[in-house]
Amino acid sequence: MLSAQVEGQITYELLPDPHLAVSFFTPDARIGHAAFPPEENEFEVRMPGDESYSELSAIRVEGSESGQNIKAQLAASTGHEDTRDYSEIKFHLVNCHIANGNTLIQHIDGNRTLIRNGRINLESEDGWTIDIDARKDLDEVWRYTLQQKSYAITHVGRIRRSDEAYFAHSEAREILSDLYWFLSFAMVSPVGIGLLIGTNPDGESEIMIEDCTIVFPAESRQTWHPTNHPANIRPMFNAFRNFAHDPSWSDSANALISSYTSASSGYLETRITTICSAFEMIAWIHLVNEKEWISSDGYGKLNAGDTLRLLLCPSSIDIAIPASLPCLTAKAKELNMDKGPEMIYWARNRIVHPDKKNELTTELKIETFRLAMTWLELFLLHLFRYEGKYDDRISWDTKPVPCPKAHPLRNSSPPLT
Repeated sequence: MLSAQVEGQITYELLPDPHLAVSFFTPDARIGHAAFPPEENEFEVRMPGDESYSELSAIRVEGSESGQNIKAQLAASTGHEDTRDYSEIKFHLVNCHIANGNTLIQHIDGNRTLIRNGRINLESEDGWTIDIDARKDLDEVWRYTLQQKSYAITHVGRIRRSDEAYFAHSEAREILSDLYWFLSFAMVSPVGIGLLIGTNPDGESEIMIEDCTIVFPAESRQTWHPTNHPANIRPMFNAFRNFAHDPSWSDSANALISSYTSASSGYLETRITTICSAFEMIAWIHLVNEKEWISSDGYGKLNAGDTLRLLLCPSSIDIAIPASLPCLTAKAKELNMDKGPEMIYWARNRIVHPDKKNELTTELKIETFRLAMTWLELFLLHLFRYEGKYDDRISWDTKPVPCPKAHPLRNSSPPLT
């Protein structure tokens, strides 16, 4: 076993994917020697004031006459931070393009003090405060990141207890996970949360070695989240968390959001089949397990179109095909199908079981996707008990979520504790 004391730096690198890296120089000639090749041995690093070790991977060594320049990726933490107390944890968001928040912040630009609504403030029902600040050049950075189909740090955030009590990283991990899934739902794409920095009771900052959450290269995606109504984001976050921890949905909530974000990109055929799979997951949980409106045997006897009708109608989601989808409307008339659920599954079946007629044109696939994705968004918003506004991907207008007179989904549920 070799050990050496070195000086170096830790950087948060976004390419080829977000990770923490450590770079340092050592004059120790044994490192990089043929008898101890770095690529065939394990490395560990211990930070100042830290009694535990973090593993290094992807070692790159550049030798010179004076020593070795070493660069490595830091592996995720083994959990030693969980036992420590923190007053706050700072985090960074990757590829989140929410520019407008619900709180005003100010910054100095030369001799001017500028005020903008660039902060998202979230107050959870179980005593957490989250502040997320967008970088002031976010619009410019996001345009460049989209052009490069790359990654960028877009926001810096802070999580703390509303009563200013200390907390362990393990306590914050759950709400950080909820924040990840919530922001991914709002952006219709995974949003990276990485580079966690905790402030200990002595006021010192500690980097918390933890992998960034899953995040994709920047891509322009239409989202239901109306950026011109930022005040909706706080009640939406709490509604989302209550859903995610509801006993009926907690085991499936993350998989459902994952399916939803996956359906927003890629081949149209894959998007449509993914949305249909999400509807089938929702229908089974909601109609059979949660509401017990249908027995498992009865569910199996329904065709997919009727199941989707039964799911959507009580939520006041109009199942008619909008006139603004002319290709889908014309095809439905030709097939004597007057409602959207049957047409969505007609298209899905042509994808899964293609025939020689090749009736499913590109225009039909685009319109089927727009209708199915809109309904999936609306039903998810109903499940989250959200009563604000949304951006409709069919009409391109900002509309209120349909509010039924007697909503069967709105069971009372206690707030998170």
